[in-house]
Amino acid sequence: MLRKPAPPTPRRPYKLVCVSLYLEDIARLEALVGELKRRGYSRMSKSKIVRLALAEVDLGKLAKQPG
Repeated sequence: MLRKPAPPTPRRPYKLVCVSLYLEDIARLEALVGELKRRGYSRMSKSKIVRLALAEVDLGKLAKQPG
């Protein structure tokens, strides 16, 4: 008896990426998550903080780096 192929799984609305961060940046990010969880934001995560930070970026405020 032939099986029907499984229906395609829905695409996730995100993509897994890998970024490099300095150790002090990772420590700050983890401290922010810890503080927010202490304040009652139990579903807070590092990726959510990064998304919040990205939403606040204003390219017009960035200084041009020489070289």
